[in-house]
Amino acid sequence: DVVTLAIYQSHERDDGSGYPKRRHGTHIHDYARILGIADMYVAMGSPRWHRTAMLPYEAMETLVHMASRKVVRAPLVRALLKAVALYPIGSWLQLSTGETARVVASGGDAFDRPVVSILLDSKGRPLGAPRVVDLKKTPGVRVVRALAPLSGEGQAPLLGFGPSRDEG
Repeated sequence: DVVTLAIYQSHERDDGSGYPKRRHGTHIHDYARILGIADMYVAMGSPRWHRTAMLPYEAMETLVHMASRKVVRAPLVRALLKAVALYPIGSWLQLSTGETARVVASGGDAFDRPVVSILLDSKGRPLGAPRVVDLKKTPGVRVVRALAPLSGEGQAPLLGFGPSRDEG
């Protein structure tokens, strides 16, 4: 019965903007809230006929904004953030140095400071060998923005995950 109820209410939102009954607050089962947030994250990251898929960072950012407007509950968004990461492994990032990097490991509780493999210099030229940097240990470098996967990535899905020079 609980599973059926959670599925039925999974599109309800805490502010009453959801469906099918426009329930709000305590009238929505906690499991439905959890299911709803997970479903929104997956849906935003999937292409639809009317839009392209969002980057994982954009989907998470949207959920954070929804939590700030009390559409969904912030503690549940934080729980999802701990489970899937702000910048999932394999994501492409532009760093404050102008370099382009790929996420190779989570930053743990430092959601915005993953371990990255720097692949392109600030002019977009490939480095001779990728350089791994733990952004938690490199306070002068930060993520400026998430990037769409680089063209040709399909030919080298493990780009950035091979031998490299460690730094930071």
